Amino acid sequence: MNHPRNATSRGFSFIEILVVMAIIAVLVGMGVGVYMLATRKAPEVRTDALLAKMRANVDALRGKFRTYPPSDLNRLPVVTGLPHKIGAPTPQNVSNWGIESLYQALRMPGFDHNPDLSDADLSNTDEDALDRPLSSDATLYEVKDGWDSPLVYFVESEYATAEKDPPVYINKHGEAVNPKPYRTASGTSFAQPNAYQIYSMGPDGQPNTEDDRLGWDAR
Repeated sequence: MNHPRNATSRGFSFIEILVVMAIIAVLVGMGVGVYMLATRKAPEVRTDALLAKMRANVDALRGKFRTYPPSDLNRLPVVTGLPHKIGAPTPQNVSNWGIESLYQALRMPGFDHNPDLSDADLSNTDEDALDRPLSSDATLYEVKDGWDSPLVYFVESEYATAEKDPPVYINKHGEAVNPKPYRTASGTSFAQPNAYQIYSMGPDGQPNTEDDRLGWDAR
C-alpha cells in the first residue's frame, strides 16, 4: 500500500539549497571583511595606545627630574645627574638617537618607574649598544610602532636644531630617513611648544607624511 509523502518530510529543493548557499556566502564574506578591517586597524590601535603610554612615561620622568628627557644621548647625564659620561655607541652611529635616548632615560638608576613596555614594543634596528651602559642593559633599544618602525622623539629645546639638521632614523624597511619636528598648521611655530613631540612614521615608514600617527592633538 502506497502512502502519500508528508510535505514536512520532503527534501530541500534545488532553489532552496541555492538560497542557503548564497546566505552562507554572504555571511562568510562579511566575516572576512570584518577580519581584514580588524587586521588593518590593529597596528593603528597598538600605535595609538603605545604613544599614550609613552607620553605618560615622559611626563612621569619630568615629574622626577623637573625636565623632559633629551633627544641626544650625550645630554642624559646632565639631565639625570649621573656621575659619569656615557660610553661611545658601538658600532659608531647616531641613528635613532631621539627614541634611544628616551628609552635609556626611562631605565635610568634613580627613576623608580615602570615604563610598562614589553619585548614586543622594543627593537634595535641599527644593532647598536653603549660600551659603557647607563642602565642594566647597554643595548640601545628603540620603542617601535605597530608597523615596526621606531617612534620619533624630540624635546622642545632641540626643535630648531633638528629642523635645520634632521636626525637619522632607520625605518622598518632598513632605510635611513630624516624626521623633523612638526610645526603648527600655520607654520609659524612648532607644535607642542615648551614640551616634546613623539610620533609614529605610520604605515609607510616615512616621516612627516599624511599617515603619521601623532602623539598629541594636532587640531
